[in-house]
Formats: sequence, C-alpha cells, structure tokens
Amino acid sequence: MSFRSPFVLLLAAVLVPVAWAAFAYAARRRTEALTLFLGARAGTMTTGPLVRRRRIRAALLVGAVALVAVALAGPRIGTALQESRQESLDLLIALDVSASMLAEDVAPSRLERAKLEIERVVEARRGDRVGLVVFAGDAFLQCPLTTDRGALRLFLDAADPEQISVQGTDFARALAVADAAFKAGDDDQTRPRALLVVSDGEDHEGGLADAADALREDGVEILALGVGTDEGAAVPDVRRGKVVGVRRDRQTGQSVMTRFEPGALRDLAGRSGLFRVGRTPAAGAVNDALAGLDRAVVAQDEFAASAERFQWPLALALLLLVLERVLASRPPPHGEERSRADEASDEPGRDPAEAAPHAGSPTPSTVPVAVMALLLLGGCSNPLDALDPGARQGRAGVALLEADDAVGAEAQFMAGLAQPEVPRTIRARLWHGLGVARAAQERFAGADSAFAEALPFADDPRQRARYAYDAGTAALRADDPARADSLLRIALLLDPTSADARRNQEIARRLLQDPPEPPEPSDFAEQVKARADALVAQRQYREALNVMEDGLARDSSVAAYADFTQRLGGVVQIEDSVPDNAP
Repeated sequence: MSFRSPFVLLLAAVLVPVAWAAFAYAARRRTEALTLFLGARAGTMTTGPLVRRRRIRAALLVGAVALVAVALAGPRIGTALQESRQESLDLLIALDVSASMLAEDVAPSRLERAKLEIERVVEARRGDRVGLVVFAGDAFLQCPLTTDRGALRLFLDAADPEQISVQGTDFARALAVADAAFKAGDDDQTRPRALLVVSDGEDHEGGLADAADALREDGVEILALGVGTDEGAAVPDVRRGKVVGVRRDRQTGQSVMTRFEPGALRDLAGRSGLFRVGRTPAAGAVNDALAGLDRAVVAQDEFAASAERFQWPLALALLLLVLERVLASRPPPHGEERSRADEASDEPGRDPAEAAPHAGSPTPSTVPVAVMALLLLGGCSNPLDALDPGARQGRAGVALLEADDAVGAEAQFMAGLAQPEVPRTIRARLWHGLGVARAAQERFAGADSAFAEALPFADDPRQRARYAYDAGTAALRADDPARADSLLRIALLLDPTSADARRNQEIARRLLQDPPEPPEPSDFAEQVKARADALVAQRQYREALNVMEDGLARDSSVAAYADFTQRLGGVVQIEDSVPDNAP
C-alpha cells in the first residue's frame, strides 16, 4: 500500500485532534452554562443516554474527517490497467502561388502573409500529419504528409510563383492532387482528413464543383482561407526574384489589377465556412475549426499502474456521516427533552440563536454528505484530479516511464500540458517529465528545452536548482557547452553545494576553452552552395544533397553549410518514404 500524497496524512494528524478538542470545548461550555443557571441540578442533565449520543455523534464526525484526509492522500493498493491513446488527423494545405498572390494589398504581400498564417496553423497541429500542395495553372505535391515541422517549413519557404510555369489558377487540379496525396499517405483510409485551400479566390479554369464533390465523397473536410482585400492592388512584375514594376495589359497599357474574389472559395468551403485574411490574422479561427473535427486513434496501449483506492475511505466517511445524521434525527430518550440552546451546542462555534434551521434548508452535515457522494460516484480516478488538471496524464506518463515506454510517456506529458488552467506545480512536473522522456530517447536538445520550461513554474529553490541542473546536463549531452555553462551556473547559484552541477560545469568550461572554429566558406564552397540552391529551386533535392556531400569531400570549408546539408537529408528521407505512384 502506498499514497499519492502522503503529506496529506499529516493533515489528518492535525485535524483529528483539533476536531475532537472543538467538540470537547463545546461540551464543557454547555456544562458551564447549565451549571450557571441550574446549579446542582445541572448534574442530572450532563449525564445519561443523551450525552452519550452526543459523544457518539462527535466521534462519528471526527472519524469522517480522518477518513476524508486519508482519501485525499490517495491510497493505492494493487494495480489496475490504464489506457494511453494518441489521436491524429491528416491536413493538406493547398497554397495558391499564382502571380496575383504577389499583390501587396495585404502586407508584405498576399503570398508572404499566407505563409505566415500557414505557419501559425501548422504550429498548433501537434501530433497531426501535415502536407503542402502548391498550385497555379497546374499543381503538384510540394511536401507529402509528415510530422516533421522543420521539413514542412523548408518546403513552405521555397513556395514561389516561379516554381510553376503554367500561370493562372486551377482549383480543380489542386483538389485532384490533394485527393491523390491523401490516398497515397493513408493506405487504410481510416484517418480523418481535412484540406485547407489558401488563395485570393481567382479561378480561371472551372470544374471546381465536381472536384470538391469527389473529395467530400471520400470523407475530406474542406476549409478555405481567403487572402486579399476588396480594393485590390496591381500585380507586380517579378523577374528572377526581383520586382521590376507592375504588369500591364498588352492592349491598353493599363496596370493589371487583382482583387479578392470570395465566390469560388465560398462554394468550395460550403458549410465549413470561409475564413478571411485581410488586415487581421485568421489562423486562430482555422485552428478552432480543425479542433472541432473528428480525430483517429493512431496509437493505443494499456499499461499496469497503481490502483487508486480513495473510494474506500471516502465510502466509509460517507457512511459515518449518514449514521451521525440518523442519530441526530432520533427523538431524545424518554424524560430527557432537549432545548434549542442545548442542541445548538452540539456543534462547536455555533450560536444557539441559529439552532433552528429554516424550513427546507439543509442541515449543516447534509452538505458534506452530498459533496462526498458526488466525489464517490463521479468516476474520477482521484478526488484531486478535478482540482489539478493535467495530474492524471502526469501519473500515466510516470507509469509509462517505469515501463520503459518513453515515447508513450512523452505523449502523456504533452497531453497534460495541453490541458487548460494547469496549476503551476503540476505544470512544472509535466515539463520536467517531458524532459525525462526525451532524454530517455536520447533527444537531449529537446530534453534541455523541456527542463528549462519547467524552471519558471517551480517555486521551491531546491526544485529550481534540480531543473536547472537537468537542463544544463542535457545541453552538455547535446554538444552545447555554452548553454550548459549558463544553466549550470543558475543551478549552482540556487544550490552551491551541488557537486554534480559543479563537475559538469567544469566539463562545459573545458570544452569552451578551445572550441572548434567554424570554417569560413571558400570560393569553391560558395559555388557548391549556389549549385545546391539552384537544384532546390527545381525541387531536385537528392541531387542537391549529392552536390553538398561531394563538395564536402573535396573542401572541408563546405562544412560551414552543415545545417543546410542536414535539412536536405531530412527532405530526401521524406521523399524516399513516398510511394512511386504518388503525385
């Protein structure tokens, strides 16, 4: 047997004597009052069955208080199976990259503002797979469905009108590519799917209704995000990435104007509604709509955890309160009538003038009885869960860590952090647990950031010192000695006696004494990078990676672009995971 919060038992050790002393004090005051008014005859009214009943009632109430404290301590006996679930949906974003999206009626331009809104949407889609389709007069899959946010941002940054030689806006082609991408990314077609179309609404080709109906028949929810203003703006003339003026009509010589056209987007979104980006952001509204969609269970597991048995002492406390009310409702024994003042003195601190309750009002003990019944029958796993959002997920995460399931534990801690109004102490422990789960997967950079997030929520200096030590040690394992030194310095300021923090800080400082100088790229290295950039613009990512790797073999200064090479490697891995028949 163990307790979730054993310190609460100390509360019982204090409350039980205090409650008993309060009842004893009330009994003594009652005896003193009777002696004052009745003199020697008071002795006949301070003994007998009625007085014994009062003492039994007091014992029942004190016992109920003690049992409630035991229930709040969270007794655990044996084990019980608990379920861990991870839910997800697939989201494809179709981004219009036609020339009209370069108009600047929305700052800095329609296309750049659309990218910003998309990044905000993607940031909130934790656990979901997100992909990107770009379209103009033609369409293609820019990024298949993935959970890699870094790779998706790389594809999003590269989206540009020059990627598609066929200008115009063909919604039907974009929807057809999205349909094929959904089918390629989910063989069993069980995940809920959503398509977010981001455009200024100009449709030059038609056929939109049939393409949208085909998607809806496959169960895809379609949302639309419009970009632009009703006043519109001139379409810039961009050549080789530079604006050289505005486009002009060949016949009249006047500037070509573009305005936001909501008709096609409104038809496309249907009942889901059209979201609008003008001079205010719309990502929040889009995320609210996506949050209301059904989600599929993509990971489900059962694990054994300590069984919470708070219901047992709570049930006994409820029984004692019911018995106390039964005794209070029984008439006094024959020959022993009780006055209202005598009855009022049964409960400490109660004025005799308040002894007679109003008609229809609950007596003082019936309120805790009702609250106890709700807690007992409410079905929550612990009586404090309703007061501590995130606590249940935290306990599940700890249990999964004990079972060597660091991935499942990470999901539980993140689910706890997503709960609204999580108390500071619980949030600190959830962040720390997330760091432990990531460190168990040897993801030390992620562990470092999670430990650091826990710091502001810890009120105890010793706990803050521990979190700073864990963050600094994780940064050291992540080959970031400068950050490790800063965090371990904080740990030593909070706990100067920590030998482990001092030793790790010395290691970090030794690494900082002679850090490897980042190489300066040579002219050859810059030429290699330029060739790779040109291949990326043509979506030839594997060839770009080969160019960087070959250049590094010939010139070590190409290592100055190591981050770019690493991101290219991630993109190539994603491409390799897509079936050959994918669009």
